[in-house]
Amino acid sequence: MGPWRRYTSVRRAAGRRAAFETSYRPAGEACPAARGSLEYFLTERYCLYARHQGKLQRAEIHHPPWPLQPAEAEIELNTMPPPEIELPPTQPILHFSARQDVLIWPLGPAV
Repeated sequence: MGPWRRYTSVRRAAGRRAAFETSYRPAGEACPAARGSLEYFLTERYCLYARHQGKLQRAEIHHPPWPLQPAEAEIELNTMPPPEIELPPTQPILHFSARQDVLIWPLGPAV
């Protein structure tokens, strides 16, 4: 198992403050996701979206398969979901990747 890493995030949207705090670490060997698996669906994305000057933009990207490792986390605080959304009482799906090199093409309008 790898060393624990600490992650915190705070955001303010529509006058509502939300925060997330966790410690996490890899918990196994790295390997690419199997084609057709949920992990493959969640990680093999080849475009990204971002807001730039108030407009939604899109860019093509290219990367090798993600070297995914199983992971474990200790979530100390999660106020990200709005009050009307209740998270299920199941463990989250967790993966870790130490590094992923990505080629990114220029942003353009998302059509």
